[in-house]
Amino acid sequence: MLSYAGVHSMWTFLVVACLVEAGMQASSTVRNTLIAVALPPEQRALTRSYLRVATNLGIGAGSAVGAIALQLDTRTAYLSLIDLDALTFLISAALLAWLPMVATAGQVGERRGRLRALTDGPYLAITALNAVMILQFGIFKVGLPLWIAGHTHAPRILVAVVLVLNTALTCSS
Repeated sequence: MLSYAGVHSMWTFLVVACLVEAGMQASSTVRNTLIAVALPPEQRALTRSYLRVATNLGIGAGSAVGAIALQLDTRTAYLSLIDLDALTFLISAALLAWLPMVATAGQVGERRGRLRALTDGPYLAITALNAVMILQFGIFKVGLPLWIAGHTHAPRILVAVVLVLNTALTCSS
């Protein structure tokens, strides 16, 4: 996320946006794997529903905060927003580090390292393929805001309005 602060051209933006989005989408596979390993089958769907709602509320809240930077339209406001977002990732990582290791049926009596997934070829392949296949969501999160801000006469704050509206509609369905 902090890489955005070093963007000074369309090409570097494109590279950074693709890498950030690929990482974000790959995290979906990791989250779903964690749910499958840590929870009994009857709790998985409900947990995924709660996580989806929490994610959408976070997107809505982030969009509202982003509206402030869009309205100010200064480099300082944008860089502050990037720093704040990066800080939320660090806080999340710290919270996740406190989670206990969960033993699955195949691991009873065996404690695997936290980086075990990085040695699992099929898991890494599926994670990478999933990240590529769902890059399309980046169009809504990156492409649409860029189009609104750079190629229309609509007020920049409309970017936040569209994202908050999408969040509200997703949460209500």
